[in-house]
Amino acid sequence: MDVRATLFKEAVDKYYNIIEVGKVYRITGGRIKLANPKWNTCQCLYEITYDLHSEVHQVDDDGTIQSAHYEFVKLAALEQTPPGTTADVVCIVKHVSDAVNIISKKTGQELTKCDLTLVDDSGVEITLTMWGEHAKTAPTEFAGHPVVAFRRARVGDFGGRSLNFGAGADVNPPVELANQLQAWWNSVGQNAGAARSLSTVGGRVDAFSDRKLISSIAEEHMGHSDKPDWLTFKGVITFLKKDKEGGA
Repeated sequence: MDVRATLFKEAVDKYYNIIEVGKVYRITGGRIKLANPKWNTCQCLYEITYDLHSEVHQVDDDGTIQSAHYEFVKLAALEQTPPGTTADVVCIVKHVSDAVNIISKKTGQELTKCDLTLVDDSGVEITLTMWGEHAKTAPTEFAGHPVVAFRRARVGDFGGRSLNFGAGADVNPPVELANQLQAWWNSVGQNAGAARSLSTVGGRVDAFSDRKLISSIAEEHMGHSDKPDWLTFKGVITFLKKDKEGGA
């Protein structure tokens, strides 16, 4: 079982450069509270917070503590996975987009994002989005079609099914499924045609050959369901409305 631990304020400055991924530590002086499952994907019902008075000491790794535990699901199974839940997946990174900056519609803040196209031997592919510092390093970290285990990726329903980066990623993880997937990619996957994408269903289209007329919105009764409809169209801009602040 895993548990979430958070350092606050001065404790961050004190221990940020001391704690390393994969090392074993004895940590004392924490405060336990109930975990909020909306923001905490760990299996434990509680989480721990640490402050400046907590103590962190590295100890020898005697092998008794298990490394990250995964409960992998195939990408095809995500089509029936409820949005908002999390999933562990091991897959090939088929494509990595460039990291781009966008403006959040909710907060107005600038965010960095990077989309990864993931594929496995279940016959489908899906888009996973990374944010912030993870997005900036993704084009380099995931270049070359590596096998990657993504831990607790959050399932979304944007344009079908998609994933948001969760609790971590392990490139070339030491699990048997990774070896099997690498063998599949080398012999079959990399030479196969385009896989069915779970992230481009529900009416969303991207190819220019699938463009529609604007009148299709009314003719096909788009926009009347709980999920959004998508279409690609070509048009001429006839008017730009300016708001009071001068933006368009």
